[in-house]
Amino acid sequence: MNKKAGFEMSITTLVVIVIAVVMLILGLVFVRQIFGSATESISMIDDQVKNELMNLFGEGGGKEMVVKLGTQQTAKVRQGTDGFGFVFGIAPEDITNLNTCKYSITKSGGNCVTPDPNTWFVYGMSNLAFDEISQNTAYALVKLNIPSSQQACQQKFNIQATCGTWSRTTFFNIDVISKGFF
Repeated sequence: MNKKAGFEMSITTLVVIVIAVVMLILGLVFVRQIFGSATESISMIDDQVKNELMNLFGEGGGKEMVVKLGTQQTAKVRQGTDGFGFVFGIAPEDITNLNTCKYSITKSGGNCVTPDPNTWFVYGMSNLAFDEISQNTAYALVKLNIPSSQQACQQKFNIQATCGTWSRTTFFNIDVISKGFF
């Protein structure tokens, strides 16, 4: 009788261990999904995005150009991500006709080499028109395709917006991170 009780104890212990390992893995995946990235991809310019940008213009006052990528203006993007998007906006004080405004994006530092980070941009990088103009604010959606072959790296870009003689420059960072297991 003792041998049968010992055998049942062993099976029960194995079942508990398997369930515990499965729960641990599911918990890790869940935590990773919640805290995994500091930024979210934006696919379109809607009222919520506009309101968030308007709040960024209001913080600290005097800002005429903002990028919606958090306090450090950095996006963490996984290798092989297609269509990662973020929005930036301009609100020049003395410009009434924003239809003539353009923007350009240039590399300004970083360690991303091959493939060339200039190829990441879906809509190009120079002499681009803003996607939407609302009252005295212009918005643009920037979309990136990060190749699967891209090594983990960090790249800094400048955005320069011009409206006639008015010109402002700001920056954003793209941190390409490994795909990982999950």
